[in-house]
Amino acid sequence: MTFIDDFSRKLWAFVLKTNDRVLSIFKEFHARAKKESGQKLKVVRTYNSDEYIGQFQLYCKNQGIKLESTVLKTLELNGLVERMNQTIMETVRSMLSHARLLKSYWAKAMLTIVYLINSSPSVPLKGDVPQRVWTGRNVS
Repeated sequence: MTFIDDFSRKLWAFVLKTNDRVLSIFKEFHARAKKESGQKLKVVRTYNSDEYIGQFQLYCKNQGIKLESTVLKTLELNGLVERMNQTIMETVRSMLSHARLLKSYWAKAMLTIVYLINSSPSVPLKGDVPQRVWTGRNVS
């Protein structure tokens, strides 16, 4: 499960074994983002799938978060996240293949890639680093 802040391009990723954990992971992310940024989460764009219906919608409504859903089976409408997910997956496959690691290292490789993306200069940020833009502090 991935989240991207539109302004800073900061990326968060969580490894889920099943989709029934989406709401609990989102609540964890929401609390963490609110604490780190001091800002209110305004809009969440999701796929129009079962895990984002019902309790997820209710939670967003109660928190004052606008929930935008894509049209069913049109992942391209969530372009930024889709492109980032594709980049992450391609890099994970490449990393595991090059290092000749087992698929069991997939989650660790993914989290490493997310760390590297957050710590690297970004074209949309004109060479700035997502982690620095998010926190306002230099990345070491």
